[in-house]
Amino acid sequence: MFTRRPALLALLAATLCGAPQVLAQESGVVGDLERVGTTTPQEKMSYAADTTEEMRQAIKDVSKMLEAARREGDLNKLQCLNNRLTSIRALLQVSESAEVSMKEALSSGETERADHEFRKITVARGKAQQLRAEAEQCITDTGLKAGQTVVKADEALDKPSDETLEEPTEIDYGGDPAQTSPFL
Repeated sequence: MFTRRPALLALLAATLCGAPQVLAQESGVVGDLERVGTTTPQEKMSYAADTTEEMRQAIKDVSKMLEAARREGDLNKLQCLNNRLTSIRALLQVSESAEVSMKEALSSGETERADHEFRKITVARGKAQQLRAEAEQCITDTGLKAGQTVVKADEALDKPSDETLEEPTEIDYGGDPAQTSPFL
């Protein structure tokens, strides 16, 4: 066991040394979350306002898609879009609440609390962007979900078959079957 310890430590060190480089290459929410410590209060306020506006626009866009699906009468699209719209609205509420809390924290000099609220806004923004993309997928989806199968028959099902099936006959064993459980 002790002979493996140096190898494990070397692997751990290599992984940890390479981790910041990998995270730095990520974009989107991970990149935004990394900016928490280096973002000025004005940048945080601007980011929060932009996030709120982006989410409101996403709600408008998904609402338009929902109306189009309602006119088509496609229940699958309606359900899919309605679920995404509801989630985006909830994320907007979270983001707006976090924005207010962040403003209060910044005005009272509580930087840790302000950073926490900024992280909430960042995560809500990323999730809203994902839900917006999923809403677009609802419109272009063919209606099949993972695990569903479509079967097409080549022959008519109502055509009589040449085979005749006999009705199963009742089998009399002469009594009830033996109990299989001692607890019955």
